[in-house]
Amino acid sequence: MLIDVISIIKNDLKDVEDIIKKSLENNKNQFAKELIDYLLNAKGKMLRPILTLLVFYSLTPEPSKKQINKILTVSAAIEIIHMASLVHDDVIDDGEVRRMKKTINKKWGNEVAVVLGVYLYSVALKLIADVGSLDILSYLSNAVFSMCNGELIQLDNRNSNTFDEEKYLSIISAKTADLFISSSLCASSIANCSQHEVESVRKFAFQLGQLFQFTDDYLDLKDSNGLLKKEQFQDLTKGTYTLPFKFILDLSTDDEKNVFLNFDKSNKENFVNLLKSKTASKTFTDQCNEIKNEYVKTAFIELDSFEPNKYIKALKKLTSIVAARVH
Repeated sequence: MLIDVISIIKNDLKDVEDIIKKSLENNKNQFAKELIDYLLNAKGKMLRPILTLLVFYSLTPEPSKKQINKILTVSAAIEIIHMASLVHDDVIDDGEVRRMKKTINKKWGNEVAVVLGVYLYSVALKLIADVGSLDILSYLSNAVFSMCNGELIQLDNRNSNTFDEEKYLSIISAKTADLFISSSLCASSIANCSQHEVESVRKFAFQLGQLFQFTDDYLDLKDSNGLLKKEQFQDLTKGTYTLPFKFILDLSTDDEKNVFLNFDKSNKENFVNLLKSKTASKTFTDQCNEIKNEYVKTAFIELDSFEPNKYIKALKKLTSIVAARVH
């Protein structure tokens, strides 16, 4: 359970949440406050701040007060960057539900959602500036660049008749893993760790980020427990094809492929029933588990290069929790 992972950083996580709330609500504009309150009432998993804090403490178990203040501020900025990306993702995907509530774009319109996303990015920038580190500015600006670039590549490849696994992996690296990497690099920078530790942290974060996005793509097809917290089949209905979906196509006849590749809302029941039958197959599950297990194995190899402590153990637990979304 995630609560077991965060128990050793719960006070820090509460401080991060307070910084986020205070920073976002520092605005006399009542409409902005209404939007921010709506966002904050749909709290996410805080996975990126959790990762940032655990990596930081694993590298420096007894940090100075100055270091702690910096990592809390950076963790808040990272979560706000993530929030901004989700608001804009919902505009791009015409999403209707996020974290079990109406999306900003469905409740207030695309114009408001676009401006709110930029507002969130601006607040994150102010927090990053407060930290006063060019390295951290570089890490996080590179992450935002990658996220935007990955989204553009994905948009350019919508409704493609062929699946390019290399391109798929580069897209999920840019859209998801790079923010995980940057989060961990920020932690290693504040912890003043060695270059060897920086490289191991980077490799671990990459594997965790790829794993997270792969499991997200899996849940878009097979979310029997409601873990996704948004509408299923968003990728398919928008013509975005993922590695789990390729496994589905490999199991399908030509007629079945036609159903999947030409989604029609009027025929949604047939689409859903056919998809359920494919995702229930042992072959599909085995293929997804093989990919998942390889990510976990490689992530653990990097973590094992560090001196064991409770924070490294928590990072392993976090990785296992993410992996368990594929079952």
